[in-house]
Amino acid sequence: FEIPLSIGAPAAAIGIMAAPVLAALGAFAALVTECTIEVEKVEKS
Repeated sequence: FEIPLSIGAPAAAIGIMAAPVLAALGAFAALVTECTIEVEKVEKS
């Protein structure tokens, strides 16, 4: 499996530029999945 240089260079540039975005999305997803939302209903008397 070989990637021609004409395709590999732009693909590498896109990968390098996308890496911080993907890392941020991953961190955000980790934070979201670690949190739980609890809803409590308070009845008025």
